[in-house]
Amino acid sequence: MNVTNEDLAWRGTEAYTGAALAAKPRIEEINGAQLLVNPDGSARVLEELMLKPVRQSGYAWLRDIDSFKRFTAAKAKDGSEIRVKAEGDVSARLTINADGWADFGAYYKPVLTQPFKDWTAKDGEKFGQEEFAAFIEKHIDDIQGGDGMPTSADLLSFCSAIEDKRQVSFKRSVSTQDGRVNLVYEDKVSDAQEKKLSLFREFKVALRPRMDSATSYAITAALRFRIRDGEITFWYELKGIEELLEHDRKTIKTELETTGVPVYLADI
Repeated sequence: MNVTNEDLAWRGTEAYTGAALAAKPRIEEINGAQLLVNPDGSARVLEELMLKPVRQSGYAWLRDIDSFKRFTAAKAKDGSEIRVKAEGDVSARLTINADGWADFGAYYKPVLTQPFKDWTAKDGEKFGQEEFAAFIEKHIDDIQGGDGMPTSADLLSFCSAIEDKRQVSFKRSVSTQDGRVNLVYEDKVSDAQEKKLSLFREFKVALRPRMDSATSYAITAALRFRIRDGEITFWYELKGIEELLEHDRKTIKTELETTGVPVYLADI
């Protein structure tokens, strides 16, 4: 818009000043929103005077699947969708207005059980023999015996044995026909006679990933060790943790499909 000399002259007159002072803001409604329009053409939405926002936005963070399903039942409409995270940690997102602004809904991020967090956090981490014994004893209720695997009692016995071997020097390991390993050591205090400690190669752990689910999964932990300069280091490697997560992901997807809202595996 070009401003002419005549316009500038008019704006400098008393008549223009009086007209500007006489002009008042006005209220207009656009798509259900009330706007305060000022004489200079600027405007703002009068949300503070409205009973509720013109539209809801933002995402709630829900930590159990029942809350997520109840939220979905209360808020979902045509055009809503649920996306279950396709990789990594198991989570989901409900978008109420997925066919529009896509900025209103809820996330489902389950609370993990402490044992599951402990076992997965220490997967592959090296332990001294006392540290390893303490960890196993703390989580002895997670041990699942049977089918040739050591029982919780076997694990406790093993922990007691390695705790009592603090004053020994480990020499080597010898495989046995029953699938176990004998650790050969010498007592540093009493004599130098070689002794043996039987060690299993694998054990089973029953893990319940989520606080909002009673389902637990039995997975195998491979026991590893290393002897160096008379000292022994232990660690374990969980086998099948990826399959556990994938099974849990499918379980969650199936449960969320009962809401009637379209469910997709996707990057959320």
